[in-house]
Amino acid sequence: MRHLFLAAAALLGGFASLPQSALAENHPCTASVEQRLAELGVDKSDVKKLRFGGRYQSRGQSSRLVGYEAWMELESCSRGQLVVVVSRQCRHITEFTTGSCKVAGVDD
Repeated sequence: MRHLFLAAAALLGGFASLPQSALAENHPCTASVEQRLAELGVDKSDVKKLRFGGRYQSRGQSSRLVGYEAWMELESCSRGQLVVVVSRQCRHITEFTTGSCKVAGVDD
């Protein structure tokens, strides 16, 4: 279910792939994601790459933006990613990991 709304299209001019030193990218929800990383005990220097994508809900033949997913490749994860999900207003909803990536306190 959590992957149901994953957008295939890029949002706000495309996905942003950032080196670890550029985590504070221009997406409006970057600060919320950084706050959640701190709460989880994930150091920003562990983030190799960050990409934002939209979460959409189908409405007949159209869809509407309901939030964002921040997909992160971590230095500490050899395979998989950490994903933080936020609303359109950048409020934290949930997070999960993919592949063999494990983060304390996060479901996979």
